Amino acid sequence: MKFVDKKTYIIKAIVALAMLWSGLGVSAQERVQMISVGYSSLLDTYLSPEHYSGIELRYIGERTNQKPDSNMSHTWTAQGFVSSTSPRSENANDLSAMVEVGFGMHYHFRPSKSLDIAVGGQADVFLGGIYNTRNGNNPAQMHAGLDIAPSVRAKYGFRLWKKVFQLNYVASAPLLGLQFSPAYGQSYYEIFSEGNYDHNICFASLHNAASLSNRLTLDIPIKRGAIRIGYLGDFRQSKFNDIKFHNFTHGFIIGYAY
Repeated sequence: MKFVDKKTYIIKAIVALAMLWSGLGVSAQERVQMISVGYSSLLDTYLSPEHYSGIELRYIGERTNQKPDSNMSHTWTAQGFVSSTSPRSENANDLSAMVEVGFGMHYHFRPSKSLDIAVGGQADVFLGGIYNTRNGNNPAQMHAGLDIAPSVRAKYGFRLWKKVFQLNYVASAPLLGLQFSPAYGQSYYEIFSEGNYDHNICFASLHNAASLSNRLTLDIPIKRGAIRIGYLGDFRQSKFNDIKFHNFTHGFIIGYAY
């Protein structure tokens, strides 16, 4: 009896694995690993009234899944950046870092065999901060929040030199969300040690945090995938509790799609 139960268990396990494998097999998956190097323009009036500018290095990873017989796809995105910026006087530095994870779902329209347009939305969670090397009091500022953004993704394939190249465009603009912000002049010691809450969790929308992130890239085919090159434009801004912030980035992208 024990042998029968064990045999039945093994058969069920094999069937479950087979079903899982077949499910994975019917989903088309695209992965992209990218690095962006570019120019960053930074303002955070909690730390300084001056504009800072400098170099940013960013990593972006994406994984998109779509079944061949479905018009829906879902995409996981993870990215992180570090930057070093300074004012015109060059007597200080802002050292910045941020990580962000997003999940999006899109519906695909195909006006032609060469063009694929997908519209939908995504949710993003981010956490990071800025450290000012000159400030003795309140030298750092935290940036954290979540948002929901309409987004669009488009692909256009064309033949050149007997190979298929592909243009890609991705854009999203946060519509609703929540972000953390101290009040102007409020220290982090007051918030976290003394518990002095002063509207530090803020509702974010177009009226106080209008932002845009977009990428335009070209896939150059190689034997087992494609080299991806292009432009990154990431424009984030907000005004909470009388504190103005923006981080505008223009970057050159290079990566690998497979």
